[in-house]
Amino acid sequence: MRNLLILTALLCPSLPARADGFICEARYTEIRIRVANHQDPRLGTRSPESMTLSDPLQPDLPATASFTSANRTLSYQGSGRYLGRVDLRCTRPELRSIFIAGTRLQDLASIVLDIEFSYDPDVVQLANAVPGIPGRIVYQRRDGETLDEPVICKRFPARLP
Repeated sequence: MRNLLILTALLCPSLPARADGFICEARYTEIRIRVANHQDPRLGTRSPESMTLSDPLQPDLPATASFTSANRTLSYQGSGRYLGRVDLRCTRPELRSIFIAGTRLQDLASIVLDIEFSYDPDVVQLANAVPGIPGRIVYQRRDGETLDEPVICKRFPARLP
């Protein structure tokens, strides 16, 4: 039996790593949020690499706010919850006065994207079949005030080489 397993592992090509992410749109502000997971299997293809917010009212800016795991401003809290910490040291100075959901970026402490999603096989299958996955985006101000609004997300599964 052991030899059969070894032979199967040697003869069958390994499946490529899978990474995925979400593209979401906030219901009231129409802010677009894109979360992309790592593509390198060594880093974990279910851990976030980047989260980017863009505002259709500011089309000249490709990204209103960006968070990455590389600069430690983005983390995955589990069960579809992504936390982007606003670190002004990692933010371009010209973006600090940009408004996101009626609040200047420099006045925000964090942005939380909470999607009704988990990597349970049944949930993944359902998420791939439905047109939108509900969730919320929460803007946490430095003064303690919290603003939130509903989002609708679409998962984009990606097969990597």
